[in-house]
Amino acid sequence: MWGAGLFVVDPASGRSRALPLDPHDPRALPDDSVYTITEDRDGVIWAGTRRGLTRVQPDTLEMKTFTHDPQDRGSLSHDRVSAIFEDSRGDLWVGTWGGYLNLWAAADRRAGRPRFTRMDDRVGLFANTIAGVLEDAAGQIWVSTTEGLFEYDAATGRFRSFGLADGLLNHRFNPRALCRRSNGELLFGGFYGIVLYQPETLPKSRHAPPVLISGIKRFGEPLATQREPFDLPELVLTHRDATVTFEFAALDFVAPERNRFAHTLSGFDSGWIQLGHRGEATYTALPPGRYVLRVKASNSDGVWNEDGASLPITVLPPPWRTWWAWVLYVTIVAGTGTVAYRLRIRQMLRRARQLEAQVEERTADLSRAIAELRRVNELRGKLLGMAAHDLRSPLQSISVNSELLNRRLGAAAAGRPEVERITGAVRRMKETIDQVLEGAAIEAGELVLHRSDLNFGELVEAAVEGLRPLAERKQQRIEVRADSPSTVHGDRLFLIQVVENLLSNAIKFSPLGGTIWVSVDCRNGHVVLALRDEGPGITPEDREKLFGRFQRLSARPTGGESSTGLGLSICRDLVSLHSGQIHVESSPGAGSTFSVLLPART
Repeated sequence: MWGAGLFVVDPASGRSRALPLDPHDPRALPDDSVYTITEDRDGVIWAGTRRGLTRVQPDTLEMKTFTHDPQDRGSLSHDRVSAIFEDSRGDLWVGTWGGYLNLWAAADRRAGRPRFTRMDDRVGLFANTIAGVLEDAAGQIWVSTTEGLFEYDAATGRFRSFGLADGLLNHRFNPRALCRRSNGELLFGGFYGIVLYQPETLPKSRHAPPVLISGIKRFGEPLATQREPFDLPELVLTHRDATVTFEFAALDFVAPERNRFAHTLSGFDSGWIQLGHRGEATYTALPPGRYVLRVKASNSDGVWNEDGASLPITVLPPPWRTWWAWVLYVTIVAGTGTVAYRLRIRQMLRRARQLEAQVEERTADLSRAIAELRRVNELRGKLLGMAAHDLRSPLQSISVNSELLNRRLGAAAAGRPEVERITGAVRRMKETIDQVLEGAAIEAGELVLHRSDLNFGELVEAAVEGLRPLAERKQQRIEVRADSPSTVHGDRLFLIQVVENLLSNAIKFSPLGGTIWVSVDCRNGHVVLALRDEGPGITPEDREKLFGRFQRLSARPTGGESSTGLGLSICRDLVSLHSGQIHVESSPGAGSTFSVLLPART
């Protein structure tokens, strides 16, 4: 029922009930507007709605709707179903309002395969709005549309069209207004009355019409050719022929307005293009290349000349796209690239020569600066050595005399403290001078190492015992661990000097009552001396100048001891002479750990 859905009527009681209606439930009717309804030979009810084809099982009233799926070519061509018909072979024909005609083969339908074959202009059915479907006594299918009548020939798989030229009052027919009389006549209701057809009395032409290419136009004007278009062996076009129209003719004059055409351009089109009754085709901006234009046509009864006509076409490239143009382009590009490359190489060579001259000039300046620096350094070393040597004799004399004076004065004599202070100052001055001379000798490469195999653990223990009284004056403890064998090849006096310098620094900067840890280990082919204290630590600023000469750090000795700023510098140089390394780990307030790595003797 239009606008009210689908009802089931009980003939015995006369009662009716509506079937479920829900567009979102596949088991219900999808729409309340039912265009057509039919019953097949198995008693199954088929309903055409605005939302697909619905199947209703008569015993259970179970419903299933088939709809259009754009991704599935085998689905229904359109959801608006306007006609349903089962033919004598059991095939189901489903017409749509705007989507042509669908054929559901009996074998697929019985197997439950919803596989629809679309009947459209490719098989001669150029009307897409189907009003009804009917079968004549000979088993031919007739289709009424809004654009005339069509007869389907199952043998050829094509449709034959009937229009005003065949006696129709009007080509527009009403939906579902059709029937077949007992005498075989077909009745179709149209806008201007009823059309009666007796199929067996209709003449049919089996003549396949000859096909010609009757005209060629460029921009709507006839293209001048040496021969007639249908007699041309080949058509050559240039880039100026941007828009070309080809006109076709089918030599069947029974109803020429119903002759149909199809064409394809091999090398450009992917398949045949149906032109309907319009016998012309236009191409725009064809790319350069070789093509073959093929055209076929049918007569008014749908008999096609499949051989048709053909015309080879060559589209020449414009001058700027010919082979010699490309050769010229390549030559120009290659020449330009070569010139640019050579210019670039010359520029790079010129720049390289300039840089080379600058490097030579800077190298000469640097060599002169290095020579001047060496000369100044040597002069400074000589001056320091001369000064140290000149100071040694007077200091030695002062030291001897102060010691003699100290003995003569006795323990309780007045002035003895002053003499002791003089003696201490002279001793510290001598140590500083010795360190200056030693540093100068290292810089000048004049320091000679007297190497021998040494037990480094025993050497460290001896150095610790020599400085233990100094630590005890500040109530400090020194813990030594040197258990593992630790043999090195080096100068005993200089290595003792390294240990004593590091240990004396630890004593100087450790607090009263603090502890100093000294250890000797063998690791990865090295003998490692680690000396850790509880001093104030080293700031990042002090660490940058820690091993420099005459550098004073921000931390101060805890017992008022003096510091020359040369000890760590000399330690680094002496360790380097022994092919070793010296490192420090420290942070403010957390003490310091000095590590010395020397190659182990194997």
